[in-house]
Amino acid sequence: MITESIKDKMTATIDNFLNRYCSNISSRHFLLSLSGGKDSMVLADLFIILKEKYGFKISVFHLDHMTRNGESAKDAQLVQDFCSDNRLTCYNHEHDFCNSSNFEEKARDVRYSLMESLLDQHSIDHAITAHTLSDSVETVLMRVFRGTSIHGLQGIPACRDRYLRPLLAFHTEDILLYARDYNVNYREDSTNSSLSYDRNFIRHKVLPLISERFNPVKSIPILIDHAGSANKLLTEFIKEKITISRESGGLVLIVSSLLEDKIYFSYAVAYIMRDLLHLKISGAQIEEMYRVFVIKKTHITLMKSSSVIVQKGREGASIVIRFITSSDQKTKFMNNSPVTAGIPMEGKKTELLYNDVSYTISAKMNTNSYNAESRALFLYINNSETITFRKREPGDRIRRNGMGRSLKRLSIDLKLSHLQKEKAVVVVIENKVVAFLIDPYLTEYVIDDSFLTIDKSKKILAIHCSQK
Repeated sequence: MITESIKDKMTATIDNFLNRYCSNISSRHFLLSLSGGKDSMVLADLFIILKEKYGFKISVFHLDHMTRNGESAKDAQLVQDFCSDNRLTCYNHEHDFCNSSNFEEKARDVRYSLMESLLDQHSIDHAITAHTLSDSVETVLMRVFRGTSIHGLQGIPACRDRYLRPLLAFHTEDILLYARDYNVNYREDSTNSSLSYDRNFIRHKVLPLISERFNPVKSIPILIDHAGSANKLLTEFIKEKITISRESGGLVLIVSSLLEDKIYFSYAVAYIMRDLLHLKISGAQIEEMYRVFVIKKTHITLMKSSSVIVQKGREGASIVIRFITSSDQKTKFMNNSPVTAGIPMEGKKTELLYNDVSYTISAKMNTNSYNAESRALFLYINNSETITFRKREPGDRIRRNGMGRSLKRLSIDLKLSHLQKEKAVVVVIENKVVAFLIDPYLTEYVIDDSFLTIDKSKKILAIHCSQK
């Protein structure tokens, strides 16, 4: 009996991962974040194999922390040699962290800031990091001991914006086995044994002790999965209960009579700040914001940071978030945030004019700009046109690829469940069905692209449809 090799297993898993999160893989450009350690160098070896299959482009990013008495320079050289051997572009950066307090957090911030710049400057589709399931287990334990919510129990996400983590299906033992069997050259960071770092303490002391009686390597991933499902349900509930408006310049208005309730307030603010605005916010910050929010005053500041000011609105049951710098978060928000205005609730039909939609983007699109990764459905409309959001009705048809098709037949072909059919939303402009949204809260996916046009005289309404 021939058993599957670790290489076959890992290659197939990453192959499936990329097909899940990327379309047109062969045309993609990936930025591998390589530290020189075993995880990242195994990741690099596997991507070289898949590059031969798909022909996608690979570039490499490395950050030399200039620490460990010159050892970090040897890490950088290893990564540079790997890139030279495989004819890959290497973006090698240096940053002196020698006198930094809270080294881990600052190093992470610098690392992701540099990667963000590279992704934008070189039109790279995705950054790939080498986080493993073992890393995710350690992360959850650290958060538990420090204090966390359901959000923190989800561990390290497999996909976050443009960042993909295809090794999250594998434990450290899998990585070591692959590196040994296929002679992957890597360097061991001497600080990985230092118990002064929380992660190392968890890895070398806590996990071995727990493993003497329990099996955390198996049980904690189950917790991670359940926490992810629970958080998704909570997020969907919150999105149903709140109204979000947008203004040019990055203003966000959250309105809900439920904000007086601490639980609703906490989850609504966390969802807006983390998921929509991509900003860091802690549970302690949300607690303090709520303490100020319930004071019987309006138009008071709840939080102020280098990026945003969060205030209680004049209406009382509302929160206003204003960007105060031209930050990356503002750019992301203005270009990628969802528009939820007008989605029908409880079977009602909603109509709105283009001018009623507070969030717009400039018409710089063409038909080649749309793909599954753009994470937005673009409707081109005139200022005078009315958009109607409603439930599917008998006889509804949509033109796809120049041909008419009934939505009933399309629903059957897509094998939609009864619940999906009930939730689906039809978008109508000038009495024509222009889009069929399977998820009314626009968190799953959308069907149809027949509405696309290169008519630059029309403006754009962007409806977010991030695909999971």
